[in-house]
Amino acid sequence: MLFVAIPKYQELSPETKLILHNDEDGFNKTARKGGKTLYFAQSEKGETWVPLVEKAFAKLHGDYASLCGGITGEGIEDMTGSVILLTSLPSVTQFIGIT
Repeated sequence: MLFVAIPKYQELSPETKLILHNDEDGFNKTARKGGKTLYFAQSEKGETWVPLVEKAFAKLHGDYASLCGGITGEGIEDMTGSVILLTSLPSVTQFIGIT
């Protein structure tokens, strides 16, 4: 299961359920389907591999919250197994203006 922006039928308000004619099956077949309902990573072409790779990576590191922040190179190293050398970045002293 992937995180989606649409709530589960059981989480809907009674008013919303009434608008949907209390049709849980119909809601689950239409509202929670498709790539546009995904909460995190999604593909412009509706490809499934993008959110599945993200979910696998999140499970490897504990949860989705563990994916926040960090350095892009570390993520690339984790995904490819290669070592990334970041030689083109300025040094920390240059970044903060110390000469």
